Amino acid sequence: MISEASAIHSSHPNFLNRDLRKKMLKGGDENPFNSSWFKQVDSRGLRDSILLDPNPCIVLATSGMMTGGPIIEYLKNWAPDHGNTLCFVGYQASGTLGRRLQEGHSHVPVVDSGQTLMIDVNCNLVIIDGFSGHSDRNQLVDYVGALNPTPRKIICHHGDPQTCNAFRIGLREKFKVQTYAPANLETLRLV
Repeated sequence: MISEASAIHSSHPNFLNRDLRKKMLKGGDENPFNSSWFKQVDSRGLRDSILLDPNPCIVLATSGMMTGGPIIEYLKNWAPDHGNTLCFVGYQASGTLGRRLQEGHSHVPVVDSGQTLMIDVNCNLVIIDGFSGHSDRNQLVDYVGALNPTPRKIICHHGDPQTCNAFRIGLREKFKVQTYAPANLETLRLV
């Protein structure tokens, strides 16, 4: 996912800020999307070698809310160690492993090869607010306002249920359209 997002940014530099655009045009290590500082971990073997390497490193891993993906492997191996730090830079939805960790749980369940393991969390936890790959409420409202024609129906489905429902109501009132915020596993028939 990271490499796909980077490729999109690299393909459309006109949507980036001026400083980043300049760095991209210079190339080399100036271009953050091609910098030698970053190594893509694209195999289990490479991930395992990182896990076993005693040297300090920073790992950017998906999934952001820790619902699966490579982050689980890093968590299993590094969470018990006081010398490690897990840094959250994105929102952690209610009910996710990421939220449990943010709330200070010292033991968390992780599924490994079909078995649930309890992982001791002794590592440091840092939360940095303000980084997000998502638009905020105002940006989403502006986006809907810029659509021509305005959609007749809008489905809000990504986020905490209360937030989705409040956003749905706001869109309905502002744009006078039908809006939905379906519950998990709810089916909508749009005719």
